[in-house]
Amino acid sequence: MHVPHNWCAVPVQHFADLGPHALLALAMDFDWFHRYFLKYGAAGFIVIDECLGDYHLGGTSDIHFAQSYRASEQVVVAHGVNPLAARLMRWAYTLNHALRRLAR
Repeated sequence: MHVPHNWCAVPVQHFADLGPHALLALAMDFDWFHRYFLKYGAAGFIVIDECLGDYHLGGTSDIHFAQSYRASEQVVVAHGVNPLAARLMRWAYTLNHALRRLAR
């Protein structure tokens, strides 16, 4: 997930406009934010460069990161991204995640 969204507030009208989260086992938040980005672009995001809290790793997407990245690949392909580009992106994210785990 390349959109930092640990503490994210979304006005209710955006859910009315874009619909709710898709019923996916993994990458449902990625799918929603991808749809948001396609409609509103980068200008639709406001980033607060402050720590508002913390969280622990070890959630479903973290434990099953390879499956999560595969699901994200399917999301972007479903929204028109070239399948080869999506596959290369998934491999890059998977390699990056694996290397960071080894560095722990």
